[in-house]
Amino acid sequence: VAGSEVHVLDLARGGLAYPPLRVGEPVQDVDVSPDGRFLLLQGDVARVYELATGAPVGGPLKVEHPVYGPFVQLA
Repeated sequence: VAGSEVHVLDLARGGLAYPPLRVGEPVQDVDVSPDGRFLLLQGDVARVYELATGAPVGGPLKVEHPVYGPFVQLA
């Protein structure tokens, strides 16, 4: 995490998995879903991305009270 950018590394190939995710506001917490499919970025808003591709899943969600800890499963 570098301010409002998140860099996801591909350790098998070495280097970035895809271009940095630019989220527009500072990222305060990063979490990966238990199945390894999703990435949760949290700051003033929460955003979910597919970890394999970096594609967003839905739009930003307003965070009134940040949740820290294990990934919360989205239904």
